[in-house]
Amino acid sequence: MNDSLAMENFVDYSGPVNFQIRKDLLSLLRETLNTQTENRLYKKRCRYVLDELLANAHDYYQTKGLTAEKITLHLDQSNNSVLNISLTNTLFRSDFETLTGRISEVNAKSKEELKKDFQTILVQNQGEASDISLGLITARLKNEHPFSYSYKSIDNQYCAFCLSTSIPLPQD
Repeated sequence: MNDSLAMENFVDYSGPVNFQIRKDLLSLLRETLNTQTENRLYKKRCRYVLDELLANAHDYYQTKGLTAEKITLHLDQSNNSVLNISLTNTLFRSDFETLTGRISEVNAKSKEELKKDFQTILVQNQGEASDISLGLITARLKNEHPFSYSYKSIDNQYCAFCLSTSIPLPQD
């Protein structure tokens, strides 16, 4: 990985997002979590949620033709009991309301409602997982904590959009 990357019970990355970078970041997360817990389901859930968020950013950039854009990823642990994930990427301001509306919808729904929405979207898309809602729904199903978001205006066309969530370590 050519861009900045560091690990000491946390991960900071700023750079492009592609398949190899996703793979490297997920491996780094796995290595970090291996030093923190033996709980395989928790580690799998954390990797799954991170992978969905990275895939959504990558797909958004590809769809919008923003192939030169970068992401900023920050992972840390609170008291060795909660993994905090923050992913920042460039977003067209015109997409902001749609995305925040979808995040609010996903946050407000129960697990059963999310499963039903997931099936509905798959049927509507004829099995193609190209809808950003699918990534948000599956990440939310794996993690019962809601998403939060913030943004900072870059210019009239773009903003830096930060999507965050926390994944608590299950109490054994």
